[in-house]
Amino acid sequence: MYMKFQVIFTTILLFSAQIFSQEMVSITSKVDKNTIYHQLANKNQSENTPFHYGTYRPKGQIKGAKAVIKGAVFIEVAPEIAKELNVSQLTDNIMVVTNIGYEKKKPMVEYTFNPFRKNPLTDNIEMVTEYTLQFELTTQSLKKSATHIYSNNSKLSTGFWYKVKVDTTGIFKLTYSQIKQFGLTEPQNVRVFSHGGKQLPYMNNVENYDDLVEIPISMHQGNDNVFNEGDYILFYTQGPTTWNYDEILGMFIQHRHNYSNFTYLFLTSDLGAGERLTTVDENGLVSNSSTTSFDSYRFHELEKFNLIRSGRTWYGEMFRSGSSSSFSFDFPNINSGEKVKVYTNVAGRRESSAPYCHFKISENNILAHTIDITGNQGEYLYANEYSGYFEITEPSQNINLTFNFTGGNSSSEGYLNYISLNARENLNFTGSPILFRDAKNTGANNITQFKIQNNGFDIEIWDVSDPVSYKKMAVTNANGFTQFITKTDSLKEFVAFTHDQIFIPIVEGTDVGQVENQNLHGIGAQDMVIVTNPKFLSHAEELAQWHRDQDHFRVYVTIPDKIYNEFSSGCPDVAAIRNFMRMLYEKATVEGDLPKYLLLFGDGSYDNMTQSSANSNLIPTYQSINSLVETASYVSDDFFGLLDFSEGEYLGKMDLGIGRFPVQTEEEAQLMLDKIYHFTAPETSGDWVSKICFIGDDGDSGTHITQPESIANYINNSHPEYNVNKIYLDAYHQISTPSGQRFPDVTNVINEQVTQGALIIDYVGHGNPRILTHEEVLSSSDVRSWTNWNKLSVFVTASCEVGRFDDYERTSLGEWMVLNPNGGGVAAFTTTRVVYSGGNHDLNTNFFEAVFNTDYRLGDVIRVAKANTSGDTNKRNFSLLGDPALKLPVPKNKILKNPLLNDQDSSVLDTLNALEKTTISGYIHDENGNYLTENGVVYITVYDKKDTLNTYGQDNSSIKFTLQDKILFRGKVSVTNGYFQSEFIIPKDINFKYGRGKISLFAMLDSNDAIGYAQDIIIGGNAKSTSVDEIGPEIHLFMNDTTFMNGGTTDQNPILLARLIDEYGINTTGNGFGHNMVAVLDNDQDNVLLLNNYYEGGIDQYNQGTVVYPMKNLIEGIHTLYFKTWDIYNNSSEASLEFYVKNNQEAIIENLYNYPNPFNDETYFVFNHNMASQELTITIDIYDLMGQQVSQLKQTITPDGYQVAPILWQGTNFGGAKIPNGIYIYKVQVSNKEGVQSTKSSKLMIFR
Repeated sequence: MYMKFQVIFTTILLFSAQIFSQEMVSITSKVDKNTIYHQLANKNQSENTPFHYGTYRPKGQIKGAKAVIKGAVFIEVAPEIAKELNVSQLTDNIMVVTNIGYEKKKPMVEYTFNPFRKNPLTDNIEMVTEYTLQFELTTQSLKKSATHIYSNNSKLSTGFWYKVKVDTTGIFKLTYSQIKQFGLTEPQNVRVFSHGGKQLPYMNNVENYDDLVEIPISMHQGNDNVFNEGDYILFYTQGPTTWNYDEILGMFIQHRHNYSNFTYLFLTSDLGAGERLTTVDENGLVSNSSTTSFDSYRFHELEKFNLIRSGRTWYGEMFRSGSSSSFSFDFPNINSGEKVKVYTNVAGRRESSAPYCHFKISENNILAHTIDITGNQGEYLYANEYSGYFEITEPSQNINLTFNFTGGNSSSEGYLNYISLNARENLNFTGSPILFRDAKNTGANNITQFKIQNNGFDIEIWDVSDPVSYKKMAVTNANGFTQFITKTDSLKEFVAFTHDQIFIPIVEGTDVGQVENQNLHGIGAQDMVIVTNPKFLSHAEELAQWHRDQDHFRVYVTIPDKIYNEFSSGCPDVAAIRNFMRMLYEKATVEGDLPKYLLLFGDGSYDNMTQSSANSNLIPTYQSINSLVETASYVSDDFFGLLDFSEGEYLGKMDLGIGRFPVQTEEEAQLMLDKIYHFTAPETSGDWVSKICFIGDDGDSGTHITQPESIANYINNSHPEYNVNKIYLDAYHQISTPSGQRFPDVTNVINEQVTQGALIIDYVGHGNPRILTHEEVLSSSDVRSWTNWNKLSVFVTASCEVGRFDDYERTSLGEWMVLNPNGGGVAAFTTTRVVYSGGNHDLNTNFFEAVFNTDYRLGDVIRVAKANTSGDTNKRNFSLLGDPALKLPVPKNKILKNPLLNDQDSSVLDTLNALEKTTISGYIHDENGNYLTENGVVYITVYDKKDTLNTYGQDNSSIKFTLQDKILFRGKVSVTNGYFQSEFIIPKDINFKYGRGKISLFAMLDSNDAIGYAQDIIIGGNAKSTSVDEIGPEIHLFMNDTTFMNGGTTDQNPILLARLIDEYGINTTGNGFGHNMVAVLDNDQDNVLLLNNYYEGGIDQYNQGTVVYPMKNLIEGIHTLYFKTWDIYNNSSEASLEFYVKNNQEAIIENLYNYPNPFNDETYFVFNHNMASQELTITIDIYDLMGQQVSQLKQTITPDGYQVAPILWQGTNFGGAKIPNGIYIYKVQVSNKEGVQSTKSSKLMIFR
């Protein structure tokens, strides 16, 4: 959607001098009909109700926003469009729905409306194309208060700390001796800190604790009133399973922590005497209710299966048709006169052919409840979720529930999520602690007397309703009962216990022990935060320092455990990482102090609980609650950047640029850093970064072509300095194979595009974690074979699941794009789950509307693109695998071209004829128009006119598109003091029809790059007079470098190097039939190598240049390469080259010699090998004829070609003295990092 807003007028009406006022603002905009039509084409997503989406950013804070359309332009829609609409939903008015979101603390008004209406006069269906929208804004003049108060320093910042853990809820005991063993030097001052085991809320507007919270302890000092040997402390804490009262069901339901099986507590004695347990005495109150029973609960819940490997809902027992499982629940003090409430959650997967499918639940062999599985699984629906509630009217102490699953056929499946039971039990204390509560006697103004039969035990009662501020209840004992009175206007929780039977904390394990001081609360404002798995800490620190040096960023590096310690009481929790970032966000008082980027340094997994080497759970992931429907289940790192008060889960606008390194090993971690360093290094720049490539799938009524075509048109119109290539599948021939339909030419063209380089390669279409397109045009093996190390791209995949990084059992295609050690991408903005075409297109469009902003980094581009994209879930399925703070090479400096001059008529400007010599010149200036005086090189590429092409229509009807890819000249020219000038001759093979061509300019300067273009040039016709030329180009062929000799040895992946010279220039247009620059290997005419785009002219030499073409996976043996090229007069030349490929698993040394030989003072060793572009260790040992070693030379090199640079030896021994005249044997050994080596010997003579 290309939305341009224009503010029309503003009227302010003041209703409140202190707080609020009304402001009327109008904007005008247009509806992009292509976007609307794409929505209609995707009925599953739009449900035949298309919508137009827009945003408006007010200048100040607002409290509310209403919008109405005040003026609109309508067009009547075609019948084929109208029939796709649900006409019954259309009215004669356009209703606008608004919503206020926040981005970096600033409000954003989102609005949507159905752009179709039924004309009230004609009943025709019409669509809005242009409109004026009037907003009524309720403005807020007072600054909003902070939503949370944060500590300035963490409790953990000073003193000695020790961490323990528990796995259940209750009263716990630590002895004096244990506390001493922990290392606490003042045990009498021991303090305990914890949040309890309740998981942090996913939403920001739910209260939670900041930093560690001290909890009361009960200290038992013995008769000497001194805390020493034999003494102990007691405290209460919640375990990782907590219970909530469901008002609708009228029962308690458990919640298991999604990230931890333990609750953690922190101890210190360095802060003086701490908080002690206090006693509350409410026995003087007059009770209006009394109880001797309570709400007791039990549950069964295993987490064994994640049915679609996505989401945070796991299932336990699996059932096949005819199978059953039984579960026993004991309520020893059950009140048999009260009903037992049972609530269960299951999932069922039923084939459509199955006549029936159900769970039958029996209680003590009597049928109690049936859950019918009525839905069928679908393409994206694995199973349906069902809940069942029933009551047991005559319960016994032991309740046995049996689940019988009947599937109708063998393919049906059932899964048990959990069973929750609530019963009334008598308050009968028999020695074990009792946790109790009573919903029946809770209500307004209630005062309840609780009576516990004590059976002679000395019972202590604590009110633990507040798990961090619990109290001891004053009790009385009478007639065998321990009793107390308290207000029960709200639900309360109590625990009854004796000191003899108390839980003991767990003090063993790698996750407990001494805690080093830390202070995340005190770190101050940061531009970037890196949260890293500990094993990548040194790599994260290295990258942080790089950003500090390169970008002058404030960067903080930490590990998850430190975040958990301060924000979730030590429990692993994704919300703790979010809350850490939210603290930095809310503490910022000026925009410049807002955090900007978050990098998650480590792979993630949909299994956030399992800690094992097989699981990639290195940095936790946010998973949606749904784990049954692939279109509604997702993983999203966006969660960590939704920081405003009303945001959380998947709702809101991102306030951070977020990326993840999906690395599992230190080698992969270093690779990600090396790619960033290399991508941003000046030496890897070039005009390849001015190229954008779109790949479009076939089928689906051409949607995957029309979508990228619309974005390409936007780039051509708004950023014409960039050159767009298009690889649309239906523009190539589809062939049938035993494995299905295939596009082999598309695979080759994609691989070639990667090799030639493009700043962004964007794919639109079908895909999965293994392949792109149903025809498998790109697979993981293709991606792993890329060797474009010097031209790393940013990949964008608007396709399902390509970058599914959280499946630990496989590495996805998107991950391989960034983890390929020899090339691929520096980053990938890729999809992690099933996505929809319409939403993909909106996000893809918004990505390209932001990516050319020279102030944005990659994380900013994605953050802004998502903010401008409607919907809440589809865009969450796109994740950045890469550094969000990476600055793309989008130059700010511009190149200004002077008018072109031809050599025949200086009065004719900017018109190019075939075989005409033309002079081009220009200047380079900065973004403010100031001319620069730097030196460097300008790449000049002259394109012929656009071609209008048609796809073949192999799956759908043919689609028309344009492409401007015919290169008339490509060369380099020197820049001196910001000025450049060059000349070249236009080839004979042009499209002679006059029309607009394009000149693309890209400069590599001393300090910064520059970019420019010219689209005002006219190309066509013949020059008035031309020279006569009948001689073809001069060809010199090599492998890897110019030292290669015909018949030499290479490895399996050599680089063809062709040096071409012609008086008038080389033809690379591809316009003339049979005039392409080609190579043929071993006379394989079915696989001719097209080399036009691999030619690059020499600096300031338009009449000569070089072809560099990488060859891959050649078989071992002798090969012959035939090469043919044409000059601009269409004279051709041919040449051939023979070479021997040796498998590089076996090293070869050949053509070993030294020169001069014999020698007097010095000689040079030279040899050929087959290990180009590898780090080699070369050792040369020299021996006399008696076998005594007299000298050694050793060096490490990375040769570009197959011949080493001459190695000097000055005829000296180990001590540096000249050795005597005579004949000597020398042995050369070459080895690479993998240990592959070769040895060869020869003789030399010293004669002085």
